[in-house]
Amino acid sequence: MRRRLILSCSTPSWPPGVWFPMGGLYRLVESLVSIAEAHGVRFAYRAPVRQIEVDGGRATGVVLEDGTRLSADVVVANADLPYVYDRLLPDRPQPNGWNARNTPARPSCSTGE
Repeated sequence: MRRRLILSCSTPSWPPGVWFPMGGLYRLVESLVSIAEAHGVRFAYRAPVRQIEVDGGRATGVVLEDGTRLSADVVVANADLPYVYDRLLPDRPQPNGWNARNTPARPSCSTGE
């Protein structure tokens, strides 16, 4: 079955009106999952991650809270960046001496300021 990807946006540079995914925003997520699974991607739901495994500076998999190891060609971390660096990545020097706990951060919003 052929699927279409419809993105949601509201901007004056587009034709008048608001564009939205048919079936709601969650339909977009369902479509992306379906496309990924059709290409061999496996998703693990309700599986808290204890650590991201790294070899040679590259993420190679994860260890779940229950100790299960999952190897992967690609690891996507959708957690807060300081949490990923502080809690999920193995102890190692941070890029350019960056320390997530001591880096001042300001809340932001994707709609701009």
